[in-house]
Amino acid sequence: MAYYHWRNWLLNHKTILQKVPPMPMDLSGNFVRLKVDVIFYSISVLNVDESQQTVTMSGGFQFQWNHGSLALTEELIEDFTGGNSTLLSSYVSVPSQLLWLPHVAMVEGVSSVDILRDVSAEASIYANGNISVFRISVFTFTCQLSMTHYPFDSHPCPFTIVDTEGMMIEMLPFYVDYNEAFGVEGEWVITNVTANTVLHVNLQQTFPQFVIYLRRKTTYYSVMMVMPMVLTSYLNVLVFLLPLEVGDKASYLVTLTMSLSVFTSFFNTDMPRGLDSLPWIFNLLLFVYAEVFLILLTTLLILRRYQHEKQQDTCVSSSEGNINRVSPTQTVFDENEGETCGSRKELKKEDERRPKMTAKTFIRKMTVARLEAISFVIAFTVNTVGLGVILSNLV
Repeated sequence: MAYYHWRNWLLNHKTILQKVPPMPMDLSGNFVRLKVDVIFYSISVLNVDESQQTVTMSGGFQFQWNHGSLALTEELIEDFTGGNSTLLSSYVSVPSQLLWLPHVAMVEGVSSVDILRDVSAEASIYANGNISVFRISVFTFTCQLSMTHYPFDSHPCPFTIVDTEGMMIEMLPFYVDYNEAFGVEGEWVITNVTANTVLHVNLQQTFPQFVIYLRRKTTYYSVMMVMPMVLTSYLNVLVFLLPLEVGDKASYLVTLTMSLSVFTSFFNTDMPRGLDSLPWIFNLLLFVYAEVFLILLTTLLILRRYQHEKQQDTCVSSSEGNINRVSPTQTVFDENEGETCGSRKELKKEDERRPKMTAKTFIRKMTVARLEAISFVIAFTVNTVGLGVILSNLV
């Protein structure tokens, strides 16, 4: 009965019937700012859209303020409880639509911008006139995500609460962590949440701001993205160990290059279009592309050198067996081949008469096996050093 009388008194109070806002005054009788406590309860991060730069999460907002005209006097408490104040409950619940509510909005909000408008939750009114309105919802807000260390990235995502009607309200932020108890962890983890106030220079007013620190779980990306690119870079180097007589080295490298296109699909869905700086994962992809291009050029040079040595060996063997050939067709072929071999011998003599050893003659005199061995050592060293620099900055 005490609860019933108290609630009935509140529902028929003029302050509630006419939704009169609280107007606190100081000792001098001057109106002062209404202090509203804003408490944020973080629960779970549902989705982070890197391309749209938005974060969707579930959480709760609790707003608390004091409405002096709704405070109970000793006479009312005695009347409601029949003189036994212990029968009075700690608070009374009334529909929040009946009360005056501060019209507050999320500056960075994309959906559910106005937090307390059209709230169907119950409001708790205490004997001292304190009012508390609690709402749990799913909301989306924008966040400037820095993709430099993607996929080993973490981001601070702030959102600010402002008064949309320009009331003299001073909101004080607080934070309660529900994530550890009730949150469901997905790809993103909430590592920390801070509550502070920011000063608007033009309005000369402070607003509560909550900063959510997000960290991406990296196991999937490490296995499906980073490690395959690292292994592909070493497969590029192994082309120098492939025998020239077995398989086509150029086709081998082209196949590896085509496999890199798979990683581009990851970036098309995740990466925002307005990047200010190049992510290190892009540097890794470009490094592998550049590496396979240079190795392909080196392989083509080695193949040309191999064909040159093979033709020289053919000239020597054909000149030795030229006496035993009696077929007219073979004789014409040997004569043309002899002319070609003779021209090569003249070029060789000219190279021997040169006083200096140029890079061209050095490579020409170097055997294919030695050239492949040197290319493998250089490519392996450059690949290892390059990957070490990129991965150290990526992680």
